[in-house]
Amino acid sequence: IHINNKLRRGDIIGVQGNPGKTKKGELSIIPYEITLLSPCLHMLPHLHFGLKDKETRYRQRYLDLILNDFVRQKFIIRSKIITYIRSFLDELGFLEVRRVPCLT
Repeated sequence: IHINNKLRRGDIIGVQGNPGKTKKGELSIIPYEITLLSPCLHMLPHLHFGLKDKETRYRQRYLDLILNDFVRQKFIIRSKIITYIRSFLDELGFLEVRRVPCLT
């Protein structure tokens, strides 16, 4: 498959293949088809440098989640906690009510 020269950092791809192992023994996918699903229109900052400016990190949270694994893991854990609490309270018969401007 010779698609590497057509892919850029940030592109979203689809892969079809068979499970296999790398030379180091890590579980991987041996692709027989790679499809470009969504090209990245704006080049992402390099992973090594990341986002240093806090203002940019907060305004462009999607970039921070792509580039910063530590931040992404925090969001994943937060989501799992919220899901668990909702499920627990739902099983006890509680009803989640969000503030809605007007329900009539």
